[in-house]
Amino acid sequence: MEKINIKKLKHLPIKKKTIQTNLRIAVIAILGIIVIVSAYGAYATYQQPTTTEESVPIIEYAHTGTFNYIVYLKDNTVYNTSILYPGQGNIFKKITDYINTSLAYRFFCDQPADIDGTYELIAQIQTDMWEKEYVIIPQSAFSSTNSKQASFNADFSINHTSFEDIVYQINDETGVTAQDTTLIMKFDIDITAETTNGVISESFTPSLNVSLGGNIIEIEGDLSQYSSGVLEETEEIVQPGSIEQSISWGLTSIVFLIILAVFLMFIKSDEAAFGKTDKRMRKILKKYGEWIVETEKLPTIEDAKIVPMKSLDDLVKISEELGKPIIYVTSDKDKKHTFYVFDEAMSYQYILLKGEQLKKITSCPKCGTKVTCNGAPGQKTIITCPSCGNKGTVTFEETRKPFFSFKK
Repeated sequence: MEKINIKKLKHLPIKKKTIQTNLRIAVIAILGIIVIVSAYGAYATYQQPTTTEESVPIIEYAHTGTFNYIVYLKDNTVYNTSILYPGQGNIFKKITDYINTSLAYRFFCDQPADIDGTYELIAQIQTDMWEKEYVIIPQSAFSSTNSKQASFNADFSINHTSFEDIVYQINDETGVTAQDTTLIMKFDIDITAETTNGVISESFTPSLNVSLGGNIIEIEGDLSQYSSGVLEETEEIVQPGSIEQSISWGLTSIVFLIILAVFLMFIKSDEAAFGKTDKRMRKILKKYGEWIVETEKLPTIEDAKIVPMKSLDDLVKISEELGKPIIYVTSDKDKKHTFYVFDEAMSYQYILLKGEQLKKITSCPKCGTKVTCNGAPGQKTIITCPSCGNKGTVTFEETRKPFFSFKK
């Protein structure tokens, strides 16, 4: 038998971190980070507003104002008529007697309403130097009950001569001749319409521009004027994208949390099994530490007869009788602590498995001697019958049912 390098074992060897341990730590760290990130994602998306405010039209309404005018002429040789309608020709000031004007106003909405309105006609003289306002039609009221529309018609005259006299008077008083003189005939119309869905409050200001100071009266501006509006209300619109995203993050967090919990339970059960073995090793060292020496590698013994022992106490008795030390070797690969007592070609051994142990008693097919086997799931080892020396292999399957094969 070759020489064995041994040292006395008084304490349980401290395990160094293996690649497997580092891998476990890395897996736990990765799973933990995924759980934290997904949980934060679910919380963040949940805190974001899942609804948005949107304006929705509930009532549509409109104003229309249509002007019309008739120019009454003095006796003249220019036109073969005494009246002019819009677009029929130039309005020469010297042959113009007066101008009658009217406004047809209508308000309408798409729902029945109680409508109350007022209107007022203002004549506004504008120049490059000053402006002046005069009330032509005082404030007047109109109304409609439980109706979709309300209207009024207003008649007025454009007396250009009286307004030009005002301009001449102010120019004379100020000593400055104002330029760009324009007469603006403007209606100020205010409407209040109460519906079951809300109240409409609107203003509408149709107007006509009449030039002053020249020899031709020019009436400018659209004769038909229009304005529309919408009464809106605010509604909360659900944003399904945010809800789906929050659910997605939440499910991811739950799935990886379950994976982490299962992984930790697996590690805990594995470490618990090894913890029981460590406790047994400490008891063994405390009781038999003076008899045990450790080696890193066992010698090769040709034709050695291996005698398995049922307990370490039995191995200690052999050691005392033979006066031989107990040789200890551990193997992380085979997951076992093995104790030997060597006596020439005889090898007495006791195996303490790390973690889960499987135990089986089988009979030697050659001599019928019962042999006790211990092993870990997936472990394959060689056993020798203590009576006849017949060797065989035993494999402890993952199904936890050891498979035995003795040589016949």
